[in-house]
Amino acid sequence: MVVSLAVAAGTCAGLQVATAAPAAAVGTVQVIVGPLSVSNSQSPKFAPSAVCPADTKVLGGGGWAQVQARTPESERVVLSEMRPAPSTTGGRDSYEAGAFELSPGTTADWSVQAFAICAPPIAGMHLVVGRSISSDPTQIARADCGSNNEAVLGLGSQILGADGQATLVYEFVETFRVAQAKALEDADGFNGIWELDVFAVCAPFPGNYGTSFGISSPPTPNSNPVQVAFSRCGNGTGSKTLGIGAAINSPLPGTGLQVVFPGSQLESAAVEATPTTANWGPTVVQGICGD
Repeated sequence: MVVSLAVAAGTCAGLQVATAAPAAAVGTVQVIVGPLSVSNSQSPKFAPSAVCPADTKVLGGGGWAQVQARTPESERVVLSEMRPAPSTTGGRDSYEAGAFELSPGTTADWSVQAFAICAPPIAGMHLVVGRSISSDPTQIARADCGSNNEAVLGLGSQILGADGQATLVYEFVETFRVAQAKALEDADGFNGIWELDVFAVCAPFPGNYGTSFGISSPPTPNSNPVQVAFSRCGNGTGSKTLGIGAAINSPLPGTGLQVVFPGSQLESAAVEATPTTANWGPTVVQGICGD
């Protein structure tokens, strides 16, 4: 997927979706900050769960890989997993995150952290998982809520089986009812079968449902090794952040997402984990918004 720069560049503009069905109300939304993982140079690494409070459900979330080094060492780690984990046993929901080093790797210490977006239960909310399994160097997975009366509130993605040789380059709400993720093998490829999953948390439309966008600067492909984008909900869309998406336009093998952060200002960061002189990017952050 290539996100339209004409749309994404308008960080103040939101896409609001009108529906004939009555809107579902979203209660108080909380962002839960999970603990940092251990900080060392081992790879891969998984964050402790960001756990939703009792009597709430996970809508979406994000992850942050933090490298204790200066550039270019700080760019060698990318996210491999950001996914909602609804409890199936009556326990508390959570959001999970993981990361790994990409060749040439780093000897620096690093850690990873998960963030959960949680809210009171919404009637009819459910999780849809889309999956792509192949040996192709590029994989795309889609998850469809299955009804025009439902929307994607939050999302996630994960790479399995690629042994640290593929990167997430986007997880995004493609249309109101479809979430999509894309991953690329690294510069020297992977000789095997691997898997990309995308997760969509679906529910009846909330009030003022829509998406906001922010784009990194400059808003065209460039050779910057780190590209960061910001946005927020509430300007032309609902005021509550239900989920967050991120994407690299014109990604190259060896580029990947390092930060997808659902703070008061939504943030995504992509890095050149494997050095290149070619142009890539820009990076886009997507707010999934509603009331």
